[in-house]
Amino acid sequence: MLQKYILSGMMILMLIILGCGKKNDSYIMKVGEQILSKEILLDRFNSSPLKSNVDTLTTKGLKQFIEEQFLETKLYVAEGYAMKLDQDSAIQKQFQKAEKDVLLKQNGLLFNAIVPKEFPVTDAEIQELYNYLDKEVKIAYILLQSKPLADSIYQLLQNGADFAELAQKYSLDTNTRSQGGVVNNYIMAGLPDAELENTLFSLNKNEFSAPIKSMYGYQIIKILDKRPHERPPFEKVKAEIVKRIENRKLNVFLKDYFDKLSAKYDFKINNDVIAPILKAYSTQKDKSQIHSSDFDPTILNQTLAEYKLGTWTVAKFIEQYNSFSKSVQIPIITAQDIEEFIKTAIRTDLMYAEATELKLKEKPDFAREVALTKERIIELRSKELLIAPKINVTEAEIAAYQAAHKKDYENDAPERAKMLISNVLRREKIQKVKEANINELKEKYKLVYDEAALENFLKEVKKKNGQ
Repeated sequence: MLQKYILSGMMILMLIILGCGKKNDSYIMKVGEQILSKEILLDRFNSSPLKSNVDTLTTKGLKQFIEEQFLETKLYVAEGYAMKLDQDSAIQKQFQKAEKDVLLKQNGLLFNAIVPKEFPVTDAEIQELYNYLDKEVKIAYILLQSKPLADSIYQLLQNGADFAELAQKYSLDTNTRSQGGVVNNYIMAGLPDAELENTLFSLNKNEFSAPIKSMYGYQIIKILDKRPHERPPFEKVKAEIVKRIENRKLNVFLKDYFDKLSAKYDFKINNDVIAPILKAYSTQKDKSQIHSSDFDPTILNQTLAEYKLGTWTVAKFIEQYNSFSKSVQIPIITAQDIEEFIKTAIRTDLMYAEATELKLKEKPDFAREVALTKERIIELRSKELLIAPKINVTEAEIAAYQAAHKKDYENDAPERAKMLISNVLRREKIQKVKEANINELKEKYKLVYDEAALENFLKEVKKKNGQ
């Protein structure tokens, strides 16, 4: 009896092992240890022209498609893993970033989990935006985070202060600040913020607005010019208008979501250490740096902000602020500027915590997208190592090519001709080296098809197409 139970147990164990092996080793095509899964093939197949001719597709034709689409990548990836590129610290950092990108990118897993599938748009909203399309405006504006500061600047403008000077000193928009807040191009209707747009098109030339609370902060707008514009036929632009209104509503939703996220994770700012930061910043001639030496050492280690996932000391804030390039830094004028800077900096951490709470990393889509992204990282690095060292264009080669194609470059300046020829020769060499690499790697890594899986895939896509 005992022997019977032992045999029975062994059979069950063998079935489990075989079942697990079958699940993990399932593939359509394999190159070395690199597999092509049915899911990945289906994604690529569905977005290809081949799908429209599926009824006449043969196994041979499907194999040709697979090799055209995937073989080069699989070969370089196989060689990349053979070179142990996945153990490189820089590559591992890219892997970690890839996981976050899959979760947090636009239209990524978190985005699709939290954003409504659609934002209803009314006929009245469509008509309102369409009515604005008969004009366009040129503007300057001042962007601020603090309502009290915005009100103060508005009061200064009412008393005759120069708009451009105030924009240069206070505006948070790094793209327009240096030119007095002026936006170079004319603006038409369809802005991401509806209230901002309504104000913009209701003002006359040389008028400026009271502070407007938008999704970006508080804005004071000045109209520099307003001119008529030929309004296109309604039906021609209706679809685009609907899309713009949907994008507006998406932006409002995301702004509200990020505000709620900060509240959910108990974001708090310590106002007791704000004043020394603002004072230190105001005394700097170069506003791109805040110097720790300007602070009492005891202040540097004090908590400036805290939330469930961590804390920011004054020293950490200074380090983070100084790490930004001058072209994208915002002036630190008020406590709210500091608060918004930190909230923006920690947003990725909060979103990642949300994605973890929603168990998005357990979804099949996550594993599939991460695998593809890691594969691309390995492929690119593998190609760098296998191709780049063999690409060297000499002066003699450039001269010989130019002599053979003299007419093609007779109107180009010498340096430009040299650059163009160098690029042509580099492309040719890259292609030759790549072809040689692929031939070598084909010898090294055997290409294997699961013929049954291939046949089943073809039957399934044909059946689905016939429904």
